[in-house]
Amino acid sequence: TTETPLPITGNFSRPQLYAEWTVSPEDQTVRFLLRSFSPTTQWLGFGISDNQRMMGSDIILGYIDTQGQALVSDRFASAYSLPDEDASSQVTDGSVQRGDGGVLEVAFTIPCRSDDTSGNDIVLEGSHYFLFAQGVLLGDSPNYHSSRHFTRMPRVIDCTAPTAPETTMPPTVEPETTLPIS
Repeated sequence: TTETPLPITGNFSRPQLYAEWTVSPEDQTVRFLLRSFSPTTQWLGFGISDNQRMMGSDIILGYIDTQGQALVSDRFASAYSLPDEDASSQVTDGSVQRGDGGVLEVAFTIPCRSDDTSGNDIVLEGSHYFLFAQGVLLGDSPNYHSSRHFTRMPRVIDCTAPTAPETTMPPTVEPETTLPIS
């Protein structure tokens, strides 16, 4: 039997914020979707932390600048300030859009294991806290967050998902035929 990886999904919700993720063991990636339901939110941030603190966290920021360009950036928080952009971004398929009622939506994919040699990307597989922040822009730059949230229990990302056997039908057996003897 062939084994097919099962996607692993999870979510986190607060009154003004929603996040969900789907692990693709086959691609060794995780796809995240963040939503802010606050019409004044201009940027959303997502962090992966080993200690529930901003400093030392791998951060993804998403926003639309004053020119209307959607930006999703890979960053690292070395201090309690706007995190510096990573020299090598691990983010793919990043998108930002403003929806009905002012909902800001940021989506992106990151690898389970980064090939970034700077040490700024946390290996996603395993148990980590997720941090969320949102705020307004100062010009074209994210300003201090107006609200922040973190998961009180660490979330476990398992990129080696359990697999389910693929359903296959047994081969068809042709009935024996008797040939006349000549």
